[in-house]
Amino acid sequence: MDGNQDRQDLALDRRMRFFFLTRILWGSIVLLEILLAFRFFLRLISANADSGFAMIIYGITGFFTAPFNGLIATPTPGGSPFELTTLIAMGVYALIFWGVNYVRRLIADRPSARSFTRTT
Repeated sequence: MDGNQDRQDLALDRRMRFFFLTRILWGSIVLLEILLAFRFFLRLISANADSGFAMIIYGITGFFTAPFNGLIATPTPGGSPFELTTLIAMGVYALIFWGVNYVRRLIADRPSARSFTRTT
């Protein structure tokens, strides 16, 4: 054969781009779920809301739990608030992210493999 041949697998390139997108999606949902779990635990143990760590957690997660505030009453067994709305938010966000990833897989993951060879 004359010249150099450069072979590129287009399907592999596409799968790698979507692989990185999937990692970003799941990384962000894991981070959000961890922050919401911290919020739930801090509320459960009646942590001081004026402490720096609690303020940061409540500040970040307040945006994500706001749509669920007032959805149901917050029971207070033993004087500690059992924030069910945070648990509901965790479930809803996990389902949303799972659905987005599922739809992304349906659209992007095609089993067809194309490649081309370019001779220079």
